[in-house]
Amino acid sequence: MNTQLNNRDYMYKLIEDKALCDDNIYIVCSDGLDNIIFPEFKKQIPDRIISCGISEQNQISVATGLALGGKRVYCVMLSTFMLHRALDQFKMACYSNANIKFIAFDSGIEEMKAGYSHIAPDDFAILKSTPNLKIYSPSTLNEVEKVVNKTFTENYPVYISADRVDSGLKTTEIDKEGFTIWNEGMTNDCCIFVTGASAHILNRARNINSIFHKLIQKLCRLGVDPTIVSVYQIEPFNTKQFLDIAKKYSTIITLENRGAGGISSIIAEILATNNLKNKFLPIYYDGNYDIVGSQNYVIEKYLTDNSIIEKICKILNKRKSIFFKTSGSNSYGLNTVKIKYKLLGIPMLKLVRKEGKVKKYILGCIKVK
Repeated sequence: MNTQLNNRDYMYKLIEDKALCDDNIYIVCSDGLDNIIFPEFKKQIPDRIISCGISEQNQISVATGLALGGKRVYCVMLSTFMLHRALDQFKMACYSNANIKFIAFDSGIEEMKAGYSHIAPDDFAILKSTPNLKIYSPSTLNEVEKVVNKTFTENYPVYISADRVDSGLKTTEIDKEGFTIWNEGMTNDCCIFVTGASAHILNRARNINSIFHKLIQKLCRLGVDPTIVSVYQIEPFNTKQFLDIAKKYSTIITLENRGAGGISSIIAEILATNNLKNKFLPIYYDGNYDIVGSQNYVIEKYLTDNSIIEKICKILNKRKSIFFKTSGSNSYGLNTVKIKYKLLGIPMLKLVRKEGKVKKYILGCIKVK
């Protein structure tokens, strides 16, 4: 697995490699992307890659014709153009159960730098009730590979949110049929469900481990050790698997770089209809269209890690003010343990002195450098 590629480029590479050795695969692109994204395929087999220019409705119609003629088609387009300019053609392709894999890049609010016309905060809300359509939103290279490999054998329309994020690899992933557990907390305080690029909203770091280490570290200081779960299959949503996960936690939190109608709405409905008593906190872009700025401006304004921590602490009734320092210490042989902070009487951060060296621990399990 090539860890140097971001999620989107890795997805393109997997598709191109498969298309080079499968005569039944056709790629339909927009706006000159055939030369940019699939250079080897364009060079070696130009007859099976079609560029439709800036003509979104026509592009999906071409893809539909090829698919209904027995071809396996990959249709690559900017997410907002695919949905907001060619929704009727998209829906008709799905009604026909055409074997098209819609690769939608720059979904959510990632592309606000180009203005309102280039963001799609409503793609899941628009598509999740479309007949015959499966929806995926992978967050890591492992998830990308899993999702793309499915498209090589399954014969129905698929929408894949292809986010341009540098995820790296996570060796401790636990797959749960549509979900991936990235961090399994030691308490049952809360479970945070993320999807696609929302995993990388927490900061702009390049390594997914550092992103979640930062979040977990902050929450642990407040007495919370969250479980973090990636939702990579949006439709059909695996309700049974979700319930198996959710029933373990008192608080469920969703985090996504989209507006209302995404996984937050799906999970809210499941919690309500199954009479679960979990506290629920949805965190998403609230739909304010009063700003234009750099690529990360909207994210930094509305979905920063600080604002997320603030919201999580509010629902969990956790505040920094409830910490207090204590000078108490205990000696165990040559080791001295000093409790620096307590939360409701429980040691949260401790200093361990051993052979002249001091180490910090949060909750006794996470080391802070």
